Amino acid sequence: MEVDKKQFNPGNSDKRAIKWDETLDFPLASQEEEEEVKELRSLLAEDFADRACGKWPDVTGDVRLLRFLRGYDHQLEAAAEAVRDMLQIRDKYNMDEVHESFA
Repeated sequence: MEVDKKQFNPGNSDKRAIKWDETLDFPLASQEEEEEVKELRSLLAEDFADRACGKWPDVTGDVRLLRFLRGYDHQLEAAAEAVRDMLQIRDKYNMDEVHESFA
């Protein structure tokens, strides 16, 4: 799994981010989990297609999807439904606009 480490940056300090980055152990997922992330992403392809957040790894990246999979005990349909719920909440509170303004 190719991971964009920028999504883990805990702060603005480059020195702090580099030190923190060195403590991470990659890869974060097993081969089986990587396949599940791909399946989950394909289930959600239409949901991500027309959204700005579909391009943001901190919102819809592999690590975020893996967290949903693990949180729902690797049940693809349950994880997909939870991601869809998250997307509805983002719509309700205009979080994509906020993200674009501040990120």
